[in-house]
Amino acid sequence: VAASLSGGQKRKLCVSMALIGGSTLILLDEPTAGMDPQARRDVEALLESVKGDRTVLLTTHYMDEAELLGDRIAIMVAGRVYCCGTPQFLKERFGGGYIMTIVAAEKAKVGDVAETLADLAGKYVQGAERGPVHGKQFEITLPKEREKDFPQLFEHLEKSKDALQISSFGLSLNTLEQVFLKVAESADPAAGVLDLNERINRHKELIQALQVDRLEGSTLIFAQLCALITKRIIYYVRNRSQLIVQVLIPVGIALSCVYVSRGGLIKTAAEERTFSLETFGPSRIPVQMEANTSLVDAYLEVVSEAPPGSLIHKLGSSDSLDRWVHYLPKKMPPPGFGAIFAPSSITVLFSGRAFHSMPTAVNVFDNALLRAETGESDGMIRTHIRTYTGIGADEHDVVSAGQMGELLGISLLLALMLITSPIVIFLVEERVSKFSHQQSLTSVSLILFWAVSLFSDLVLYSLICACFVVVLVSFGIFQGYLEFLIVLLALYFWSCVIFIYLVSSIFSSPSRANVFLFIWQLAGAIGADMLIRSARMELKGEQWVEDLRTPLLYAFPSFALLNATMTLGEFSTKLGPPNNPRSLELSLMLWEWNYIGRNMMCMTISGIFFLLVFVLFRIKAVRYRQFQVWDWLAQKMYGHTIPATINDDEENKKINSADEERSNVEESGKEMAVEVKNLYKIYRKVKALDGVTFRVWRGECLGLLGQSGAGKTTTFDILTGQSFASYGIARIDGRDTKKQIAIGYCPQFDAVLLDLTGRETLKILARMHGFSDPHDLAEVVLRNVGMAGHADKMLRYCSGGQRRKISAGVALLARTRIIMLDEPTAGIDPKKPENGLESSISRSQDLNHINGQSFSVTSKKVFLRLALED
Repeated sequence: VAASLSGGQKRKLCVSMALIGGSTLILLDEPTAGMDPQARRDVEALLESVKGDRTVLLTTHYMDEAELLGDRIAIMVAGRVYCCGTPQFLKERFGGGYIMTIVAAEKAKVGDVAETLADLAGKYVQGAERGPVHGKQFEITLPKEREKDFPQLFEHLEKSKDALQISSFGLSLNTLEQVFLKVAESADPAAGVLDLNERINRHKELIQALQVDRLEGSTLIFAQLCALITKRIIYYVRNRSQLIVQVLIPVGIALSCVYVSRGGLIKTAAEERTFSLETFGPSRIPVQMEANTSLVDAYLEVVSEAPPGSLIHKLGSSDSLDRWVHYLPKKMPPPGFGAIFAPSSITVLFSGRAFHSMPTAVNVFDNALLRAETGESDGMIRTHIRTYTGIGADEHDVVSAGQMGELLGISLLLALMLITSPIVIFLVEERVSKFSHQQSLTSVSLILFWAVSLFSDLVLYSLICACFVVVLVSFGIFQGYLEFLIVLLALYFWSCVIFIYLVSSIFSSPSRANVFLFIWQLAGAIGADMLIRSARMELKGEQWVEDLRTPLLYAFPSFALLNATMTLGEFSTKLGPPNNPRSLELSLMLWEWNYIGRNMMCMTISGIFFLLVFVLFRIKAVRYRQFQVWDWLAQKMYGHTIPATINDDEENKKINSADEERSNVEESGKEMAVEVKNLYKIYRKVKALDGVTFRVWRGECLGLLGQSGAGKTTTFDILTGQSFASYGIARIDGRDTKKQIAIGYCPQFDAVLLDLTGRETLKILARMHGFSDPHDLAEVVLRNVGMAGHADKMLRYCSGGQRRKISAGVALLARTRIIMLDEPTAGIDPKKPENGLESSISRSQDLNHINGQSFSVTSKKVFLRLALED
């Protein structure tokens, strides 16, 4: 599968994907970055063959590639195109003349020889300038217009080779790389070539900064603690959108829960309303009289007291009430009530559209009946009603206590899911980016690393829960039951977050992990609750239903929380605060097994179980045993064969035959820094390593050169403890790489946290390495790798080359005896090496010889390997 391909092989696949569609326009962004020379030639030949009938836009850091493929070349600096033209035009316009390449003698000091030759060339050829230094060779630029002076210089060099301590020299035309550097320097003078003294001062500054005393003991632990906490704080500050999900939405859910629960308690008050003609207002009052009685006269007398604006319509027996009603919508005021007096019956009329029309109509008729029967003209019956306002002393439960418990339980669960699920995002990002592995190479204690991570999440969880609880308590929710709620919240963190830490290692996508955990908590809680409810309804009184509940509580902490908060909400709603002996006695029942005691016990035990499994799989010895089982199955399934024993004599002969100077190194008494003997690595059907053997001695730089997929990165993964070997021996400083070993490491793919800046990354790791002044060290490293001008830019917005420089800087600042660089210059522009990364790596070898450090470098660039390798 594509995931198991090497970096160079993935680049080949990407180029093929761009070409296979037959598009007339092809965009290629550094297509050959990370490829070996042969693969680059193949891709260049392929592009050369297809560019005839297609338009190709290509970015690259390889000047020979640009010159070969580009009909025209545009050079960009600081977001602007400064020049564009054919390669020949650019050379003629910006070229600086000829390049004389000189190789120093084996035992000569290259810096001194370069200065001597630069002065000598200046005497013979006016305008000669010293160029970059690559290991044992350096360059001198000779102006084209001074060609007539070249023979005298060459003659002097030929005659004085031994005295000048040089072995050979050659002359070539100005290259496109020189054009690029000249344009970049003219466009950005601050990034130009530093003078020799400045370069030497930076070199010495780096050496001195790395030679300071390192913190030890409790001071080192405290420094690492501060670095880990700083990292988490910066991450939280830079991810405000995640904090909105974790803070504002849960608090909003709490407020919604309060609103609904307060609305569920409808309260009555002593406020009264009187139904009478005065309060009803103006209206039309039809009175149909089919018989003349004292009751009719009394009714007409009562309605005559209606408010001004009211109209009384007296209808006879021959009048049509239906026709009268038909024309009512066209007239004002609207009809309110009325009556029909028939010989044998009386009908009271009311309007369905008027508020309180029916009780008012009945009240008016009752008053008329009272006056007709008693003969009192001022007789009055008053009708009152008590209105519901939601405020008062007497309460009436419209929502049952059980429903209120369910509402509170579901609301609390949703809020806590939004708090806990996003915790996995940082864990996955840190692991997938391999920044956590980079921190482990500082020899930070795994206990301290994970304890600080858990503590940071606990602090955030506690602050959010505190806001949540304050909202609930402020409105009287769970009043008198706060201690139960706090214990449940603490136990949920203990059981759920430990599980999140455990499963974070199986995800490669932070968003997928977040969604999965949210669904797992929600589906586990709701599904288990529905299962128990259904079983109780179908099988009433069956004991096994209660027995089924216990394993579900163990498996799903979210279900345990939901069930417990439902019970707690039901108790608090039904009983109210435990302010009397009876309610206090009932509230103490909550601690019992059949209420929430079982839930608390299950969450406690689940947290302990998840923690033990988490710790178990963080122990390298356990993970190695697990790897051995899977590796043995892969060998049997795919038929791989590995030798059963290692013959030390044969392996030593192999090592010595691979290096002609091995005997001289052994006689010098140097200690062995890295030992790799008969190393095998199997990935299912692929044997990535097949008996790799080599040694690196103290103070030595070893270069590993190979094609894409040759096994360079796999070897480094084993040496840095990122993966295990199927067979063989890998030791650093005599210690097995299966143990935690401190080394400086620049991986093939940048192991940085994108939410940090370059300066923050270096300061955090420098503090974890134990440097007493990480700020100054970070500044020194930034200047040496050429990132001082972009130090405060978030790595998320840095280019690939800028991230590469930071990764190399991380390896260089390590106070360790071993430094490993996996293609450190891949994707970096060919800037002046005096200011760039290659020079910093090369200069650091002086420090290595002082401290007895060793380098191991992988590269697909032959010149870089020859420049650095001893």
